[in-house]
Amino acid sequence: MFHAFGMTLFLTYGVLKQARLVIFPSFDVDMVLDAAKKTPPTVYCAVPPIYQRTAERAKERGISLRSAKYCISGAMNLPNAVVELCRSSDPSAILHLPGGILVQRVYTEVLFTTEADPLPTFAPVPLSPEEETVIPGAPWRVSCRGVEKAGSFSKISDTFYLKCDMISDALLLRPRQRGDSISLPGRSGKTLKKLFIEAKVPRRIRERIPVLTDGREVLAVAGFGPDRRHLAAEGEPALEVTFISTDK
Repeated sequence: MFHAFGMTLFLTYGVLKQARLVIFPSFDVDMVLDAAKKTPPTVYCAVPPIYQRTAERAKERGISLRSAKYCISGAMNLPNAVVELCRSSDPSAILHLPGGILVQRVYTEVLFTTEADPLPTFAPVPLSPEEETVIPGAPWRVSCRGVEKAGSFSKISDTFYLKCDMISDALLLRPRQRGDSISLPGRSGKTLKKLFIEAKVPRRIRERIPVLTDGREVLAVAGFGPDRRHLAAEGEPALEVTFISTDK
């Protein structure tokens, strides 16, 4: 899907065709969105003002533009803030633009979304023992190591100790799944859906919160802590796990 002001493209084509007159129609955002609703686009080439008008009108009409995986800006420079985000070394940088538009780094990709769109989830990642695990697509890293004596548990710490004898299969970091539940220390058991709602976690980021499992049960949830049934007692052999947020 291309916008109507690709002057360089159309003029070049006109010259190649030896055209004597090239007519440019005015931009009709509703016509573009009607086409997008009928056939979701994968590429949208435009200039920033057109992107903004399209996003604002799409939000008003309730039309999703998430199918447009590639948005190429021409004729105008990107805002300096967007350029700086692209150059940034922060793999999870977020920029808020007018019209409810969000620009976000997800490692090597730069995503243009809206406040209402959920952020893309991440693929499950095995937890690497004795080293730090990076989760592509999620703003978290996780370190893991075996220790002879577990430390004391603190609700304000992102480090906790799991019982070694209750852990089976390979440990996995994945997004939440339907029916997932956890019993946090000092609290009653509840589903992750209810947990996130009570904690007022924005809907758009819930699928990017890593869940640690042993293939059968939820052992811990990033930012919330471990399941009390798998928590090691102080002084006993354990698996030390630390969730490290990369959000600034």
